[in-house]
Amino acid sequence: MKTAVRRVRPTKKLRLTPEARRERLRGWWRGVALTVVVLALIVVALMTGLIVALGQGPAEVIVPKVVGQTHEQALDTLHAVGLEGKQMAEIHSNSIEVGVVVRQRPDPQMLVKQGRLVELTISRGPKSVKVPSLVGKSVSEAQDFIEKSYLKVGKISRVASGDPIDTVLLQTPSAGQVVSRDSEVRLQVSGGENYGAWTTPGGRRWVFKNLKVVVPVGKELQSLRVVLDDGDEEETVLDELRRPGEVVTLDIRGRRGTQVKIHLEEKKVFQQELR
Repeated sequence: MKTAVRRVRPTKKLRLTPEARRERLRGWWRGVALTVVVLALIVVALMTGLIVALGQGPAEVIVPKVVGQTHEQALDTLHAVGLEGKQMAEIHSNSIEVGVVVRQRPDPQMLVKQGRLVELTISRGPKSVKVPSLVGKSVSEAQDFIEKSYLKVGKISRVASGDPIDTVLLQTPSAGQVVSRDSEVRLQVSGGENYGAWTTPGGRRWVFKNLKVVVPVGKELQSLRVVLDDGDEEETVLDELRRPGEVVTLDIRGRRGTQVKIHLEEKKVFQQELR
């Protein structure tokens, strides 16, 4: 027995009227327009936020002139307007004192943002200097002159002299000599008339000195003899073999006027009076 197959007819397509089609089109355009407006508002909001954010950045300031100020003064001047300062280099200068700003970057009067770093170049003072005249000055005065001339105080030795105590008698290097900055200046100073002397209960005056002898270049071993001669008798205080370059130091004593004689290989090479 065959089953009957029912045929389904296709549904007939619904047609819109012209007015309905126009209304659907207007709705579509209204949706597009609304979307465009919303997107435009979002873009404007983002741009406005960006502008506001930029408006909240660092303020602009004029760079002050700090050349000629000390390093500390320059930092204070820059901080007062909201800028930072940092020493980036040092150079020698014959006209600008040590520690004073020679150059700055950015230059003065430039317009920059607050917080900007200003690079500073600082003076180291002169590279070579003249040794000042110190003879006749007191030790304290001489030391001040030496330091103000960018030099260093070297060894200070005292000798017996009729000049007032602590008066400079000799300087090395001599006045007017041009030397490198930070070179040492050695001073010989008056210790007074009786410096280094001692009077015995019997009234005899004795002088105490430190003697330094450098053995010169020569034979591998050289005889070195040191003699004290007071006019009445001679006293040998050293008689040894020494090598070239050796430094021999002796503490000697003798009456004022005693002659100190140094013999090398039995030949007298030095003589000086104790006083």
